[in-house]
Amino acid sequence: KDLLVFHAGTKLGEDGTIYTNGGRVLTAVGTGENMAEAQKKVYRNLANIHFEGCHYRKDIALREII
Repeated sequence: KDLLVFHAGTKLGEDGTIYTNGGRVLTAVGTGENMAEAQKKVYRNLANIHFEGCHYRKDIALREII
């Protein structure tokens, strides 16, 4: 509800597991009443997305908020 995830560098295994497939793996988009609320939702939900080598930008929407 609060987070949209668009897959890019992923593949679906025969068992239904989602695997990374290289490159930019996914894009996470938060929704909210304003940019700051949407940013908080993205960071809160990123804790649920994990895989080896996972990293994400630490400045998501920062320019728009300040």
